[in-house]
Amino acid sequence: MANLASSIPDSLRWGCAQSTIRTNRFRLVPQGSQTVGQNGTVRVRLPERSLVRLSSLSAYFDFGISGISVDAANYNQALIPSSYKPFRSVRFLVNGQSASGHLAQNYDMIYEALVQSSTDDRWAYSRLAQGYKELVQFADDSSAGTTTATTTGNNLVLAAAASATKSQYMFAEDFLGLPRCNGKGGQNGGVIDTSLFGVVEVEFIMNDASILTTWGATAAAVALIPNIRWEMTNFRVECDVITSVSPAYVELMALKLSDPAPIKMAFQNYVQTVSTASGNNRLQCNSQCIDMIMVLPLSQYWNTLVPIGPSSSIDGVGNAYGALTAGSQYPVQPVHYQFNTGLTTATEGTLRLQVVVGSETYPKTVISHALDIFDINTNSFFHGSTSNKNMFYYGLSGGTAAIYSRNLALASSCIHAQSFSLQSEGWASSVLTGLDTSSQNVDIIVQSQNFPNTTALPNGVQMLVALTTSQLVYDPQSASVSIIP
Repeated sequence: MANLASSIPDSLRWGCAQSTIRTNRFRLVPQGSQTVGQNGTVRVRLPERSLVRLSSLSAYFDFGISGISVDAANYNQALIPSSYKPFRSVRFLVNGQSASGHLAQNYDMIYEALVQSSTDDRWAYSRLAQGYKELVQFADDSSAGTTTATTTGNNLVLAAAASATKSQYMFAEDFLGLPRCNGKGGQNGGVIDTSLFGVVEVEFIMNDASILTTWGATAAAVALIPNIRWEMTNFRVECDVITSVSPAYVELMALKLSDPAPIKMAFQNYVQTVSTASGNNRLQCNSQCIDMIMVLPLSQYWNTLVPIGPSSSIDGVGNAYGALTAGSQYPVQPVHYQFNTGLTTATEGTLRLQVVVGSETYPKTVISHALDIFDINTNSFFHGSTSNKNMFYYGLSGGTAAIYSRNLALASSCIHAQSFSLQSEGWASSVLTGLDTSSQNVDIIVQSQNFPNTTALPNGVQMLVALTTSQLVYDPQSASVSIIP
């Protein structure tokens, strides 16, 4: 009968069930000041002895920029960045133990790579409250009105800013790490029992000014751009908490606690390193489940505030921005967020790339064409689905009109992502199918040539990222909590 019932379409079934599980949203403030500036830190403790839906975690703040020059001749400007960019590191701690985020110092870059690999411009436009206009335009929506870097004549703005300061209220959500746990998906995942696993804290470490898109009308105005700084005020965190739970959960948990077998919770983790592109770069990783390796090529200026200048010698597809001129194509993101090979459609066939783990190589045959990277990336994230999307080819022509081209993909979005998992990441399915290093530090070696191209991008660097699945483990016998990386 059970099999027969399951074969009946949902539209032909009738029934109703009642549950006492209800949620409410709680507001949390930092342990200290609610104001934090560049390179600052804030820490927030989540509700204790509660069922917390970590996947609902959001940070709210007023993002302000000061130091803008309003001189009529030598004026400059900066855009309000997307809400994930202010965070250099987002770390989760459980009972004082490092859970996720502690082995990466460029959270925003990892997030940017995931955004470019799995979203599109429509996705960004649907999230303007998070400052995502800056992802797809040289523009923002701020307290001083809409800021744009260009006029219809494709020149820099021809008037000074009205104010030396500007701000935007915004929020950041969908954090990487511990919030992605227990098969997070809608309302069915991302919940942690802090009465079982203990105190959960999140620490936000802020970035510097290199995250900003800036420009100046003159060389003197560009020279004043280091005076521009940003700050967050009224910083707080909110999350959903289950305020009424079904008796079935209490009974189930009592049974679990009476069983000596450990209670495990899978969650996302990540490890990252940055080094000069030598052709033989490596990342050490110790994990029971390495889901994916990402290789991000960057110019030597990636961590430097590089403004759009009126007379730059290098244009928008190189190390720095040039003046926004008609007919030219530009990656929308500032240099800090350009994943750049220095290759073009004329030289794309000179790239070589392969990942080596132990005696195994990924892919089996060396990648010998830059465009192959985009196919492997898409397959790694969407596993052959025709619903895949990305922002690889998106940019602006003359600084205003949206355009899509292969040259732009090579110039700003060349992201290699090699998946090791059979299906989704381990934390999403709670089935660990990625690489297991057997509790040993293993070298993941990236062998490459022209990734980035050392002629076009001398002193270029590679950022290597391992997306992994870790576990929180509660031992009923000792009532202790441990973390398996």
